[in-house]
This record gives sequence, C-alpha cells and structure tokens, in this order.
Amino acid sequence: MHAGCIPTKALLHAGEIADATRESAQFGVRAALDGIDMIGLNAYKDSVVSRLYKGLTRLIEDRGIAVVEGRGSLVAPDTVEVDGRRYV
Repeated sequence: MHAGCIPTKALLHAGEIADATRESAQFGVRAALDGIDMIGLNAYKDSVVSRLYKGLTRLIEDRGIAVVEGRGSLVAPDTVEVDGRRYV
C-alpha cells in the first residue's frame, strides 16, 4: 500500500494537475506548464505517503491491534504465518 497504491495515486494526481493546466485556456484560465520538477514531485509523493502512513499507524494503535513485521502467508482460513511463527 505504501510502496505501490498510495505513491501511484499521488503521482497520478500530479499528472492530472499538469493536464488541467495544459487545458486551462478553454476555461478562461491563463496558466502555463513549464515542466515537471521531479524533486518537488517526489517530495509531494513522499509527504502524502508519510501523512497517510502516520494516520494509519495511529488508527491501528488506537484500536489495540498488534503489528507484526515480516513476510507472512495465510496458512489456514484463520491463521497467518510470519517468519515461521503462526498467529490465529
């Protein structure tokens, strides 16, 4: 989610803004797209990921959910195995 979905949506949003800028004249808005600032674009993307990550982390903590880091797999309908340890 934090490596794919959220960054992709942030980058797509920036692209939509660039497209809207190019098409702004048809709406009577004078604007120019001078180019893409990749450093600024990546900073925007990283800030969105950070903000949403912090929000999700807070929601998880507030609900008393334990976070287990590692590589996991579903080994039964009610059991996840993470790095050799099973959680029901």
